[in-house]
Amino acid sequence: MELSKRHYVDSKRIDIFQNAERIRTIVREHLGLELAGEQILAHMYRIKNYHYSKNRKISEEEDKVRKYLIANGYNIETSLNWIKATLLPEELKEKLANKELSMHQSFRVKKNLDDRRKANICLEIIELGKEIVDELVTNLRNIEKKRYPNGE
Repeated sequence: MELSKRHYVDSKRIDIFQNAERIRTIVREHLGLELAGEQILAHMYRIKNYHYSKNRKISEEEDKVRKYLIANGYNIETSLNWIKATLLPEELKEKLANKELSMHQSFRVKKNLDDRRKANICLEIIELGKEIVDELVTNLRNIEKKRYPNGE
């Protein structure tokens, strides 16, 4: 029983990157533009926001993409996640392809990596600020010593 269940689950698994390429092709065909990953992602976010809230306005081409995806059985949110997965670092893509990480786990890992990088940048900026202030204080003391040599 366990073997047949696992076989069923494995047979239902899809290749994320293959499906992401299909979505990219659909978007390129309907928008009529050759778009890079970040640009396609921006269009997909607009389509998703429109699809789920209807508060946003989208272009006719983006609406055609939305209708085409729905008509062909694609979930808008899942399609967006497939596109996001193609923009992950290579190490995470490999783990995702080898089923070592789920899609959402890989997004969390990427967010943590980005947050850590931003925190390191902030720490570097703080250190540079401290160095600048220390140098300014030293220069001011030297100017005071020259101006008032007797300590007046």
